Amino acid sequence: MDLIKPSRNLISKIKVMGHYTKIILNFPIGENQPARIKELCEFKFKDGEQFVIQEAEGNFFPLWTFGGAYEVSYFDFEAFLKHISENVKWERPEYVYLIVKKEESVNSAVYSHAGAKLLVDFEYE
Repeated sequence: MDLIKPSRNLISKIKVMGHYTKIILNFPIGENQPARIKELCEFKFKDGEQFVIQEAEGNFFPLWTFGGAYEVSYFDFEAFLKHISENVKWERPEYVYLIVKKEESVNSAVYSHAGAKLLVDFEYE
């Protein structure tokens, strides 16, 4: 049986195999949302494909929350952190939060200041 391989970029798509890094990004109302999303999507995967992030839907997510699940073999997380903290022109970076869940880790990491400040590491107990 052949399996159709969905896009690795969208959180709403499910892929059968691979290891993923999942992210949730929240930024404050008042940011220029279209401009920030455009700047976020200037990030490129290791294979040159453009980064895509999807707005989280549902009543349990705060406004302006976005997310994605990215295959580890294509997604350079350290480069992504550098991109969002240096190349995205946040008006209020201190209110930009990033929650990261690596598949091999039980815990999540939490960053503030657009990824520049680690608040909770993966390895906490």
